[in-house]
Amino acid sequence: MTDLQSTLGRIAALIAGGAPAAELFAAVVQELARVLGVPSIALLRYEPDGATTAVASASAPAFPAGGHWPTDGPSVPALVLESGRAARIEDHAGLESTIATRLRDAGMRSAAGAPIVVDGQVWGLICVASAEPLPAGIESGLRDFTDLVAVAIAVVEARARPRRLADQQAALRRVATLVAEGAPPGALFSAVAEEAARILDASASSVVRFEPDGTCLVVASLNDPAFPIGSRWPRDELDQAVNESGVGVPIVVDGRVWGMLTAGRREGREALPSFTGRYTGRIVLAHESTQEIETRLAAFTELVATAISKAQAHDDLRRLAEEQAALRRVATLVAEAAPPDEIFRAVAHEVATILGLPKVEMVRFEPDGTATVIGAYGDHPFPVGSNWTLDGPSVMANVYATGGPARIDDYGPLDGVIAEVARGASFASAIGAPIIVGGGIWGAIIAISTEPEPIPERSEARLSQFTELMATAVSNATARAELIASRARIVAAGDEARRRLERNLHDGTQQRLIALRLDLQRIRATLGSDDVEARAELEQAERDLESVLEEVRELSRGLHPAQLSRGGLGLALRALARRSPIRVDLDVEVEERPPVPIETAVYYVVSEALTNAIKHSHASAVSVAVGRDEGVVRARIADDGVGGAVAGGGSGLTGLADRVEALGGRLMLESPRERGTAISIELPIAAGAAR
Repeated sequence: MTDLQSTLGRIAALIAGGAPAAELFAAVVQELARVLGVPSIALLRYEPDGATTAVASASAPAFPAGGHWPTDGPSVPALVLESGRAARIEDHAGLESTIATRLRDAGMRSAAGAPIVVDGQVWGLICVASAEPLPAGIESGLRDFTDLVAVAIAVVEARARPRRLADQQAALRRVATLVAEGAPPGALFSAVAEEAARILDASASSVVRFEPDGTCLVVASLNDPAFPIGSRWPRDELDQAVNESGVGVPIVVDGRVWGMLTAGRREGREALPSFTGRYTGRIVLAHESTQEIETRLAAFTELVATAISKAQAHDDLRRLAEEQAALRRVATLVAEAAPPDEIFRAVAHEVATILGLPKVEMVRFEPDGTATVIGAYGDHPFPVGSNWTLDGPSVMANVYATGGPARIDDYGPLDGVIAEVARGASFASAIGAPIIVGGGIWGAIIAISTEPEPIPERSEARLSQFTELMATAVSNATARAELIASRARIVAAGDEARRRLERNLHDGTQQRLIALRLDLQRIRATLGSDDVEARAELEQAERDLESVLEEVRELSRGLHPAQLSRGGLGLALRALARRSPIRVDLDVEVEERPPVPIETAVYYVVSEALTNAIKHSHASAVSVAVGRDEGVVRARIADDGVGGAVAGGGSGLTGLADRVEALGGRLMLESPRERGTAISIELPIAAGAAR
C-alpha cells in the first residue's frame, strides 16, 4: 500500500509540476509495471475508427510505442471499447484478431485492461500482458491508476487548449494579413488550406469552389493527390468523399454559398514520441468532435469569405475601370467620326479583351433576312464581308428573332450551317447582344468561347454596353454619310450650274460678242479715208469690245475650265501654270482620269492655292504635284513664301475644305511663318465614283 501511495504521489507531482506529456506517460507505465509486478504494460489510445495506438509502453514487444492496430476481433482492447469496463482474457490461443496474434507471437498468454475515461468518454486503456496467468483482481489495481491517468490527460489537454487557441489565432492572423494585403486568390487559398490542416492536425485540406454548372472546382489542395488543384468533380461525388474521410464547412460570400473548406481525418493519429528524453510539443490527447472541428474550420471560412468578397469587389472595380476605359476609347473614335470599319475593328478588339474571349464578331442584319459580318477579332470562320443565312439555330439568329440578348452553351446537338461551322471551329459557347438603331434591330455583337466552361453569367450585360456605343456609331455614321451625300449633291449641282453657265457664256454671249466685233470691223472697213473721227470711235469700240470679250472668257474659265472637260487635269493645270506670274513647277502623274467630281475638286484646290500664292505669299516659285495610287488621288501645292496662312481667314480654303470633305476626302494646311505654305488633299476615288 505504501508503494502504491508513493507511486501515486510521484505521478501527481509530475502532473502538478507541468511535466511534458512524454515524461508523464513514461512515468505512468514504468511506475505501474513496478508496483504491479507485471512483465509487459502499455498505455493505449482509441482512434476515431476504433483502432488503438500505443501512447507509451514498457517491456511490451506486442505494443511498441507508436504502434497502431485495429480492434478487428476478440481482444482486451475490443472488450473494453465495447463495454466501457475492465476486461481480461486468460488465454489467447485460438483467437482470431490482429492483437491476439501479436500477443501470441510475443509469447504472451493472458492480458487484462481497464478503461481510461476522460470527460465521460472512453479515451483509451491500460493494458497488461503476461506469458503466465495474471493475478486475480489485477483489473482493480489498474483502475487505481486509470483515474490518475485520466486526470493527467485532462490536465495535459487543458494545457494544450490555450496553446491550440494561440496557434489558431496566430494562423488566423497570418491569413488575415494576406487578406489585408490583397494577396492573389491562389496564394490566399493555399495558405488557408495549409493553416487549417496544421491547426486541426489534419492529413489533408482543400478549398473548393462551386461552379454554376453544378460541379466543384478544387482551387487549393494540400497533401491530397486525389483532389489536385484545378480538378473538377460532380457535387455528389465530392460530398461523399468528404463525408467518408473528413469534414467540410461552407464558405458563404455575400449571402451565397461560394464553396467549402475541407479537412481530411488522419487514418491513424500521429503517435506520441518515443521516450528518449525528447518532447515535440505537438501531442493531441483528446479527440475533438466533428462539431468542434467544424467550428474551428468556420473561423477560416469567414476569413476566406472576406477575402473573396474583397477580391471580387476589387475585381469589380478593376473590371469597371477597364470597361470604362475601353468604352471611352471607342466613344472617342465615334466622336471623331472615325470610319465605320475602324470603329468595328476597335469594338471587336475591346470586347475580346474585356470579356477575355478569343473570338468576337459583329454582324449587320440585311433586308433579305441574312446577316453580314462587318467586324471581327480572332481567327474564326466568319470573316468580314461573309454573309450567312439565319435559317438554323445560332446566336445571331436568336438575337434577330427576339431582339434581345442570347446565348448558346453547347453547339453539339444543334442543326444548321452556322452550328456545323461553329463545331468545326471548336466553338463551345457564345453570347450575343443586339445593336438597336432608330428603334429597330440593326445588327448584333457576338462573343465566342472555345473553353468547355460556359461563358460566365452577366457577360451579356457587359456586352450590351458596347452595343449601345455601336448604335451611336452607326447612327452617327449614317447621319454623317447622309450629310456628306447632301453636301456632295449640292457641290455637284453647283458644278453642273457652273458648267451650264460656262456653256451659255461660251456658246451664247461670247459668240455674240465675237459677231459684234466682226460687225464693227466690217463697218469700219466701209468708211472713207476722210471719216477719221468715225474710224477712231469704231476702233475704240472694238478695243472695248475685245476687253469685254476677254473678261467673259476669264469668267467662263473661272466657272468651269473648258480645258478640264476636254483634256483633263494635265491640260487644265498647265493652262493655270502658264497664266501665273510666278514660276510653277508642275508634276501631274494621273494615267487614268478620275471621276469628274474628283477632277473638279483637285482643279479648284490648285487654282485657289495658286491665287493665294500670287496675292499673299511673296513667293518666287510654287510646286504642284498630283498623283493617283491605291484608289486615292493626292495633290500637294507648296510655295516658298512668307507662310502664316490661316484657313478661313479670307483665303477661300474653307469652301475648298467643304468640297473635299463632301467627297470623303481630307484637306491639310501647313503654313509656318517664313517657311512657306503647303496645301495637301486626299480624295478617295470610290467616293467620287459613287457620286
